[in-house]
Amino acid sequence: MRKYSISDIEKLTGLSTHSLRAWEKRYGFVMPNRTDSKIRYYTDDQLVTLINASFLLERGYKISAIADMSQKEISDRVLEFARDQNVAITDLVKLLATATLALDEDTIRAVIEDEISQSGFEATFLFLIYPFLQYLGVLWAAGKSLPAQEHFVSHLLAQRLNAELEEMSQGTKSPMIFALLDEEEHEIGLLLSCYLAKLRNIKCVYLSRKVPVENLQPVIELTNAKRIMTIFTIPPAEDTIVNLKSFLADSQTDLLYSGIKIDALDEQATFFANPQEFIDFLDQTS
Repeated sequence: MRKYSISDIEKLTGLSTHSLRAWEKRYGFVMPNRTDSKIRYYTDDQLVTLINASFLLERGYKISAIADMSQKEISDRVLEFARDQNVAITDLVKLLATATLALDEDTIRAVIEDEISQSGFEATFLFLIYPFLQYLGVLWAAGKSLPAQEHFVSHLLAQRLNAELEEMSQGTKSPMIFALLDEEEHEIGLLLSCYLAKLRNIKCVYLSRKVPVENLQPVIELTNAKRIMTIFTIPPAEDTIVNLKSFLADSQTDLLYSGIKIDALDEQATFFANPQEFIDFLDQTS
Protein backbone atom coordinates (compact mmCIF):
# COMPACT_ATOMS: atom_id res chain seq x y z
CA MET A 1 0.00 0.00 0.00
CA ARG A 2 1.30 3.42 -0.99
CA LYS A 3 0.97 6.42 1.31
CA TYR A 4 0.12 9.95 0.15
CA SER A 5 0.60 13.03 2.29
CA ILE A 6 -2.08 15.71 2.28
CA SER A 7 0.22 17.86 0.11
CA ASP A 8 0.52 14.95 -2.37
CA ILE A 9 -3.27 14.77 -2.52
CA GLU A 10 -3.55 18.51 -3.12
CA LYS A 11 -1.06 18.29 -5.99
CA LEU A 12 -2.66 15.24 -7.64
CA THR A 13 -6.34 16.20 -7.26
CA GLY A 14 -6.36 20.00 -7.24
CA LEU A 15 -8.33 19.91 -3.97
CA SER A 16 -7.06 22.29 -1.28
CA THR A 17 -5.86 21.02 2.08
CA HIS A 18 -8.41 23.35 3.66
CA SER A 19 -11.26 21.61 1.80
CA LEU A 20 -9.95 18.16 2.64
CA ARG A 21 -9.81 18.94 6.34
CA ALA A 22 -13.25 20.61 6.28
CA TRP A 23 -14.87 17.62 4.54
CA GLU A 24 -13.21 15.27 6.96
CA LYS A 25 -14.69 17.12 9.96
CA ARG A 26 -18.10 17.98 8.52
CA TYR A 27 -18.98 14.88 6.52
CA GLY A 28 -16.49 12.23 7.58
CA PHE A 29 -15.57 12.11 3.89
CA VAL A 30 -12.33 10.24 3.14
CA MET A 31 -10.91 9.98 6.62
CA PRO A 32 -7.12 9.82 6.42
CA ASN A 33 -5.02 7.33 8.29
CA ARG A 34 -2.44 8.51 10.79
CA THR A 35 1.18 7.63 11.36
CA ASP A 36 2.47 6.98 14.87
CA SER A 37 3.38 10.66 15.00
CA LYS A 38 -0.23 11.63 14.03
CA ILE A 39 0.60 12.78 10.49
CA ARG A 40 -2.18 12.29 7.95
CA TYR A 41 -1.72 9.96 5.01
CA TYR A 42 -4.02 8.60 2.33
CA THR A 43 -4.13 5.28 0.43
CA ASP A 44 -4.50 4.48 -3.28
CA ASP A 45 -8.24 3.88 -2.85
CA GLN A 46 -8.66 7.23 -1.12
CA LEU A 47 -6.70 9.01 -3.85
CA VAL A 48 -9.00 7.44 -6.45
CA THR A 49 -12.08 8.59 -4.53
CA LEU A 50 -10.76 12.14 -4.18
CA ILE A 51 -9.79 12.46 -7.86
CA ASN A 52 -13.28 11.27 -8.79
CA ALA A 53 -14.83 13.65 -6.25
CA SER A 54 -12.97 16.60 -7.80
CA PHE A 55 -14.31 15.50 -11.19
CA LEU A 56 -17.91 15.56 -9.91
CA LEU A 57 -17.45 18.84 -8.03
CA GLU A 58 -16.42 20.50 -11.30
CA ARG A 59 -19.73 19.33 -12.77
CA GLY A 60 -21.95 20.88 -10.16
CA TYR A 61 -22.23 18.15 -7.55
CA LYS A 62 -22.25 19.24 -3.91
CA ILE A 63 -19.74 17.66 -1.56
CA SER A 64 -22.62 16.73 0.77
CA ALA A 65 -24.13 14.60 -2.01
CA ILE A 66 -20.80 13.04 -2.96
CA ALA A 67 -20.09 12.17 0.68
CA ASP A 68 -23.32 10.13 0.81
CA MET A 69 -22.30 8.00 -2.21
CA SER A 70 -20.41 4.74 -2.08
CA GLN A 71 -17.05 4.54 -3.87
CA LYS A 72 -18.72 2.51 -6.64
CA GLU A 73 -21.50 5.08 -7.05
CA ILE A 74 -18.94 7.86 -7.36
CA SER A 75 -16.98 5.87 -9.96
CA ASP A 76 -20.14 5.07 -11.94
CA ARG A 77 -21.18 8.74 -12.06
CA VAL A 78 -17.72 9.74 -13.26
CA LEU A 79 -17.76 7.10 -15.98
CA GLU A 80 -21.16 8.35 -17.17
CA PHE A 81 -19.71 11.85 -17.54
CA ALA A 82 -16.62 10.47 -19.26
CA ARG A 83 -18.78 9.24 -22.12
CA ASP A 84 -19.91 12.81 -22.78
CA GLN A 85 -18.20 14.27 -25.84
CA ASN A 86 -17.68 17.56 -24.02
CA VAL A 87 -15.51 16.16 -21.22
CA ALA A 88 -12.10 17.85 -21.11
CA ILE A 89 -9.01 15.80 -21.85
CA THR A 90 -7.56 16.75 -18.46
CA ASP A 91 -10.52 15.05 -16.79
CA LEU A 92 -10.14 11.93 -18.91
CA VAL A 93 -6.46 11.83 -17.96
CA LYS A 94 -7.39 11.82 -14.27
CA LEU A 95 -10.02 9.18 -14.88
CA LEU A 96 -7.48 6.92 -16.58
CA ALA A 97 -5.08 7.49 -13.68
CA THR A 98 -7.64 6.49 -11.07
CA ALA A 99 -8.57 3.42 -13.11
CA THR A 100 -4.88 2.48 -13.30
CA LEU A 101 -4.41 2.82 -9.56
CA ALA A 102 -7.50 0.64 -9.06
CA LEU A 103 -6.40 -1.88 -11.75
CA ASP A 104 -9.76 -1.23 -13.44
CA GLU A 105 -9.30 -2.64 -16.94
CA ASP A 106 -12.90 -2.13 -18.05
CA THR A 107 -12.83 1.61 -17.37
CA ILE A 108 -9.45 2.07 -19.07
CA ARG A 109 -10.64 0.25 -22.19
CA ALA A 110 -13.99 2.07 -22.23
CA VAL A 111 -12.44 5.55 -21.96
CA ILE A 112 -9.84 4.84 -24.65
CA GLU A 113 -12.28 3.24 -27.10
CA ASP A 114 -14.83 6.04 -26.62
CA GLU A 115 -12.16 8.64 -27.34
CA ILE A 116 -10.92 6.71 -30.41
CA SER A 117 -14.45 6.58 -31.78
CA GLN A 118 -14.81 10.36 -31.30
CA SER A 119 -11.34 11.65 -32.18
CA GLY A 120 -9.54 8.88 -34.06
CA PHE A 121 -6.63 6.67 -33.05
CA GLU A 122 -3.75 9.08 -33.66
CA ALA A 123 -5.39 12.00 -31.85
CA THR A 124 -6.33 9.78 -28.91
CA PHE A 125 -2.76 8.64 -28.36
CA LEU A 126 -1.28 12.09 -28.93
CA PHE A 127 -3.72 14.17 -26.90
CA LEU A 128 -5.05 11.72 -24.28
CA ILE A 129 -2.63 8.82 -23.78
CA TYR A 130 0.56 10.89 -23.96
CA PRO A 131 -0.64 13.42 -21.30
CA PHE A 132 -1.96 10.49 -19.26
CA LEU A 133 1.47 8.85 -19.24
CA GLN A 134 3.02 12.18 -18.24
CA TYR A 135 0.55 12.43 -15.34
CA LEU A 136 1.39 8.90 -14.25
CA GLY A 137 5.02 9.89 -14.43
CA VAL A 138 4.36 12.31 -11.56
CA LEU A 139 3.08 9.39 -9.50
CA TRP A 140 5.87 7.01 -10.50
CA ALA A 141 8.64 9.56 -10.00
CA ALA A 142 7.37 10.19 -6.50
CA GLY A 143 7.13 6.47 -5.81
CA LYS A 144 3.37 6.74 -5.51
CA SER A 145 2.37 3.88 -7.77
CA LEU A 146 3.31 0.24 -7.75
CA PRO A 147 5.36 -1.43 -10.47
CA ALA A 148 2.40 -3.78 -10.90
CA GLN A 149 0.17 -0.83 -11.83
CA GLU A 150 2.75 0.44 -14.28
CA HIS A 151 3.02 -2.96 -15.97
CA PHE A 152 -0.76 -3.35 -15.93
CA VAL A 153 -1.54 -0.18 -17.89
CA SER A 154 1.54 -0.52 -20.13
CA HIS A 155 0.37 -3.97 -21.17
CA LEU A 156 -3.12 -2.69 -22.04
CA LEU A 157 -1.75 0.21 -24.09
CA ALA A 158 0.76 -2.03 -25.86
CA GLN A 159 -2.04 -4.46 -26.72
CA ARG A 160 -4.09 -1.66 -28.27
CA LEU A 161 -1.15 -0.26 -30.24
CA ASN A 162 -0.16 -3.70 -31.49
CA ALA A 163 -3.72 -4.41 -32.58
CA GLU A 164 -3.76 -1.19 -34.59
CA LEU A 165 -0.34 -1.89 -36.12
CA GLU A 166 -1.42 -5.34 -37.23
CA GLU A 167 -4.29 -3.81 -39.20
CA MET A 168 -1.95 -1.48 -41.12
CA SER A 169 -0.20 -2.32 -44.35
CA GLN A 170 3.60 -2.27 -44.42
CA GLY A 171 4.90 1.02 -45.74
CA THR A 172 6.76 1.42 -49.02
CA LYS A 173 9.04 4.36 -48.18
CA SER A 174 12.64 3.93 -46.99
CA PRO A 175 12.78 1.56 -44.00
CA MET A 176 13.32 2.72 -40.44
CA ILE A 177 14.48 0.50 -37.56
CA PHE A 178 12.68 0.70 -34.20
CA ALA A 179 14.58 -0.75 -31.26
CA LEU A 180 14.96 -0.37 -27.50
CA LEU A 181 18.63 -0.73 -26.67
CA ASP A 182 20.27 -2.93 -24.05
CA GLU A 183 18.33 -2.74 -20.75
CA GLU A 184 15.50 -0.52 -21.98
CA GLU A 185 12.10 -2.24 -21.60
CA HIS A 186 9.22 0.25 -21.87
CA GLU A 187 7.74 -0.15 -25.34
CA ILE A 188 4.79 2.27 -25.40
CA GLY A 189 6.79 5.17 -26.84
CA LEU A 190 8.47 2.95 -29.41
CA LEU A 191 5.18 1.37 -30.51
CA LEU A 192 3.61 4.81 -30.87
CA SER A 193 6.60 6.02 -32.90
CA CYS A 194 6.30 2.98 -35.16
CA TYR A 195 2.58 3.64 -35.62
CA LEU A 196 3.22 7.30 -36.53
CA ALA A 197 5.85 6.26 -39.08
CA LYS A 198 3.71 3.50 -40.55
CA LEU A 199 0.82 5.94 -40.87
CA ARG A 200 3.12 7.97 -43.12
CA ASN A 201 3.89 4.97 -45.33
CA ILE A 202 7.37 4.32 -43.87
CA LYS A 203 8.48 0.70 -43.80
CA CYS A 204 8.99 -0.21 -40.13
CA VAL A 205 11.49 -2.82 -38.95
CA TYR A 206 10.44 -3.38 -35.33
CA LEU A 207 13.04 -5.10 -33.14
CA SER A 208 11.34 -4.59 -29.76
CA ARG A 209 13.23 -4.55 -26.43
CA LYS A 210 16.75 -5.07 -25.09
CA VAL A 211 18.53 -4.99 -28.45
CA PRO A 212 22.34 -4.97 -28.05
CA VAL A 213 23.95 -2.07 -29.90
CA GLU A 214 26.25 -4.49 -31.73
CA ASN A 215 23.18 -6.17 -33.28
CA LEU A 216 22.16 -3.02 -35.15
CA GLN A 217 24.72 -3.17 -37.95
CA PRO A 218 23.66 -6.61 -39.30
CA VAL A 219 20.04 -5.40 -39.36
CA ILE A 220 21.05 -2.27 -41.25
CA GLU A 221 22.88 -4.36 -43.81
CA LEU A 222 19.86 -6.64 -44.27
CA THR A 223 17.28 -3.86 -44.54
CA ASN A 224 19.31 -0.97 -45.98
CA ALA A 225 17.70 1.26 -43.33
CA LYS A 226 19.15 4.73 -42.92
CA ARG A 227 17.44 5.64 -39.64
CA ILE A 228 17.05 4.08 -36.21
CA MET A 229 14.43 5.23 -33.71
CA THR A 230 14.79 4.46 -30.01
CA ILE A 231 13.46 5.62 -26.64
CA PHE A 232 15.32 6.18 -23.38
CA THR A 233 13.06 6.08 -20.32
CA ILE A 234 16.03 5.48 -18.01
CA PRO A 235 19.58 6.83 -18.33
CA PRO A 236 21.54 4.34 -20.46
CA ALA A 237 24.61 2.65 -19.01
CA GLU A 238 27.95 4.23 -19.83
CA ASP A 239 28.90 1.18 -21.93
CA THR A 240 25.75 1.63 -23.99
CA ILE A 241 26.59 5.27 -24.72
CA VAL A 242 30.19 4.43 -25.63
CA ASN A 243 29.10 1.59 -27.93
CA LEU A 244 26.39 3.72 -29.49
CA LYS A 245 28.73 6.64 -30.19
CA SER A 246 31.25 4.27 -31.75
CA PHE A 247 28.55 2.65 -33.88
CA LEU A 248 27.28 6.04 -35.09
CA ALA A 249 30.78 7.22 -35.91
CA ASP A 250 31.30 4.20 -38.19
CA SER A 251 27.77 4.04 -39.60
CA GLN A 252 25.93 6.04 -42.22
CA THR A 253 22.77 5.68 -40.15
CA ASP A 254 20.91 8.49 -38.36
CA LEU A 255 19.88 7.93 -34.74
CA LEU A 256 16.55 9.41 -33.69
CA TYR A 257 15.36 9.20 -30.11
CA SER A 258 12.92 10.48 -27.51
CA GLY A 259 12.37 10.20 -23.77
CA ILE A 260 15.34 11.30 -21.68
CA LYS A 261 17.73 13.66 -23.43
CA ILE A 262 21.29 12.31 -23.52
CA ASP A 263 23.78 15.19 -23.73
CA ALA A 264 26.60 12.87 -24.85
CA LEU A 265 24.64 12.16 -28.06
CA ASP A 266 23.98 15.80 -28.99
CA GLU A 267 26.34 15.83 -31.98
CA GLN A 268 25.38 12.40 -33.33
CA ALA A 269 21.62 12.05 -32.84
CA THR A 270 18.33 13.90 -33.23
CA PHE A 271 16.21 14.29 -30.09
CA PHE A 272 12.41 14.72 -30.01
CA ALA A 273 10.93 16.21 -26.86
CA ASN A 274 7.42 14.97 -27.70
CA PRO A 275 5.50 13.01 -30.36
CA GLN A 276 4.56 16.13 -32.31
CA GLU A 277 8.23 16.93 -32.95
CA PHE A 278 8.69 13.40 -34.32
CA ILE A 279 5.62 13.84 -36.54
CA ASP A 280 6.94 17.15 -37.87
CA PHE A 281 10.28 15.51 -38.64
CA LEU A 282 8.61 12.64 -40.50
CA ASP A 283 6.39 15.00 -42.49
CA GLN A 284 9.37 17.12 -43.52
CA THR A 285 11.78 14.33 -44.39
CA SER A 286 9.74 11.41 -45.71
